[in-house]
Amino acid sequence: MRIQPLLTDITDQLKEAQIKLGFGPSTVKLYYNPASLAVLTGESASDVPAMAAALAQEPAFSSSPLGQLAFQPHEDRVEITIPQEGVQYVHEQVEASPFLHALIGMFAGHHHTSMEEVLKLFDQQNAPYVHRIMPDGGEFDCVLYFPEGQPDSYCYFFKEEMGHLSYHRFRPEDAAHLLESI
Repeated sequence: MRIQPLLTDITDQLKEAQIKLGFGPSTVKLYYNPASLAVLTGESASDVPAMAAALAQEPAFSSSPLGQLAFQPHEDRVEITIPQEGVQYVHEQVEASPFLHALIGMFAGHHHTSMEEVLKLFDQQNAPYVHRIMPDGGEFDCVLYFPEGQPDSYCYFFKEEMGHLSYHRFRPEDAAHLLESI
């Protein structure tokens, strides 16, 4: 089982939340569907209990910088509990990208971030990016991502509703089904 991609994803999710919400010394629970976990770990378990059991039996998760992770089934997903020391490790030892800080800052700074401002931020990265318009009436208006993975490898989906722009960040593997409709 590959553990590093999952540890990286957990770290990225924690860091994004800490930028958005601030740091608080507590445990954190994240929820993953089995298909996402299969992509991240290479584990073939397809149902929630089997995936949770496989992850819980992996000894490498007990010696990660995130501390002793706990895995358990939760409805149609696997609940991963990150202990307080792992959350604190991410806060103190993991640097977020300046790009992610800037993007989150655009949304935290005021409630009327425009798509033009977002595009300007992507332009400022001096890296090629893709801007794809989604079909009308869909869940999102457009997606932006850096195909070469720099400054990051996430796909950012944007939606404007009632004058407010919001975004959702997905790993490319999890965004693939959304991109198929374009």
